[in-house]
Amino acid sequence: LAGPGAGPRVVALGGIAPGNAAACLAAGATGVCLMGAVMRAADPGAVVRAVADELAGAAAGVPEGVPAHGR
Repeated sequence: LAGPGAGPRVVALGGIAPGNAAACLAAGATGVCLMGAVMRAADPGAVVRAVADELAGAAAGVPEGVPAHGR
């Protein structure tokens, strides 16, 4: 949990998919929750990997589209 004075933690939920997850963190969210994009995908694992790469790249300051697993 956050320490005193840290404020509430916010998790982005709704419409999260590859291509917009990092923007949620940039806007102040602590994390994201994937549901619909994974459930509708023909390859759910690919969606999860794409978002994980996007978030890892955002955390490392890597431009969007460069896969984190290849670095």
